Amino acid sequence: MLIEKTALEILNEIDSSSPTPGGGSVSALVAALGISLSGMYAHLSIHKKKFLALDESTRQQFLEHFMTLEDLKKELTQAIDEDCKAYDHVMSACRLPKNTDEEIRFRQKEIQQATYIAIESPYHIMELSLQASRLCEKMISNGNKNAISDLACGIIFLDAAIQGASVNVEINLSSLDEKERYEWNTKINHLLEESRHIKEKALLQIKTLL
Repeated sequence: MLIEKTALEILNEIDSSSPTPGGGSVSALVAALGISLSGMYAHLSIHKKKFLALDESTRQQFLEHFMTLEDLKKELTQAIDEDCKAYDHVMSACRLPKNTDEEIRFRQKEIQQATYIAIESPYHIMELSLQASRLCEKMISNGNKNAISDLACGIIFLDAAIQGASVNVEINLSSLDEKERYEWNTKINHLLEESRHIKEKALLQIKTLL
């Protein structure tokens, strides 16, 4: 598994002639890093006097967001390798024999199925990253202001991950019919727009606290 390797090993594996890990996997990694920064912000907040002075409901909500982010990080960590598998599935389908009409039909069917997996994998990364961004935004007001820049970086990373994953959805849409392409493009544009809005709004709020 890629995630079990050292940081240097991961960087060198990305910077190689191998087609995987590619943009989708790296987007998942970037998102997981963004959540890790939000986690640091939470860790540096929950034992501070100002946080402990908040009402119980506010503290509980902050902790719930923190715990959900940890769950999302686990899912995104798994998505790093899952996206590699999705691409490998496409390549395996493309390598199938095409010597007879039956082989050609079977190959086309396998490529189509693999393409949908290759579309859904980075789209799922987008969805998970956006969920994380929404939670990060909600945590801005009640955390340790001395660590607010780390949360800001986390939100920026999550938006970058969403943009990166979107490109990896789009590159696999060419084999779909016009109606399906339109539907997928509409879905990814909605996620991109919400992510951009969250990032811009959150950074404006954070800058008032710096």
